Amino acid sequence: MNLFFILFAILLVEPESAIANIRASRMRPVPEAQHLKARGRNLEVQSEDLLVDCDQNKCRFAAIYRLSNKTANAFKLDTTFVAPVDGRIDLTCPGSSATSSELRPLGIFAGERSQGYEQERPQLSEAAVVCEIPSGDSSIEIRYEQLAGLDEEGVSYFTSSWFRRFFYYELAPLKEWALSETFKLNFQLTIPDEPIGFFRSIFFADPVVICQGDKKDLETSSRSASGDNITYSYLFGKNFPDRLHCEYQIDDIDVE
Repeated sequence: MNLFFILFAILLVEPESAIANIRASRMRPVPEAQHLKARGRNLEVQSEDLLVDCDQNKCRFAAIYRLSNKTANAFKLDTTFVAPVDGRIDLTCPGSSATSSELRPLGIFAGERSQGYEQERPQLSEAAVVCEIPSGDSSIEIRYEQLAGLDEEGVSYFTSSWFRRFFYYELAPLKEWALSETFKLNFQLTIPDEPIGFFRSIFFADPVVICQGDKKDLETSSRSASGDNITYSYLFGKNFPDRLHCEYQIDDIDVE
């Protein structure tokens, strides 16, 4: 107890020195992925599922495009997909198994180096997307994994800090495609059902999740729990936002 009062007295006498000794909040900025760039007006997008599964450190993305080739012949889709990925982007074309697309680093980083994460400055990479699209309806699928953005809050002497996790996703390029009149975009975010705080867990509260489209809060169309995870669904028509930004707060089990 005496040690507490000694420390408290030091803080009162030398507040500027004490504040200076509190370490800076840790951050890990991550740039946004971007949808497929449009190629060919004879292709029409019927719908898309954008499935994002995040944990304490990473997010796994799956973008499933359902297409309709309006011509009588097969169409060669030759375009690019951009994401903050160092590993690989898996592409599944109609009638074929998944293949790994070669990445071309674009040398674009998010922000400057930040304390504690000098080795982690995720950059954008570009992957070639080349598929033969048959006449009629078909689908292509893109999957990849990226680091979640981190923004540490509550750094002080007397409280435990926590991380606000986030990701960005640029939807605007999809609006350059020909979209079906009945086009639907189904966005699903899955995170661990691990709310921060003892009382939140006791009262079965959900983790804190905020998803925005063009800086406006999005309303969920449904919520479902399965095992140790919870999924939030958002449904859009042709008026979907240009940019998604989602934040979530869960227990900090491991932060690499």
